[in-house]
Amino acid sequence: MLRHVVLVQLKEDVEAGSTEMLLEELSRLPGLIPDISSYSFGTDLGIAEGNYDLGIVAEFVDADAFGRYVVHPAHQAFVVEKLRPLMAQRVALQFDI
Repeated sequence: MLRHVVLVQLKEDVEAGSTEMLLEELSRLPGLIPDISSYSFGTDLGIAEGNYDLGIVAEFVDADAFGRYVVHPAHQAFVVEKLRPLMAQRVALQFDI
């Protein structure tokens, strides 16, 4: 099993409605991409300084499934059309579980 973790820092001028749109779009991905085994995401609770704004945790049966997710048209459309215009920084990692 592979776990994929992404943290996103949004641009300073991003409006709250845009954050809600991202969450709504993220909620659609598991239904569109069959290789996703588990998917959770959310915005920072604001209880510690210096945190990123948005976190995503996805699980896949193996690296091949993760690779298919990365290039899946629904994932690519989300990243290119919805996320990147609002994103200031992104960090990610994948590890075995």
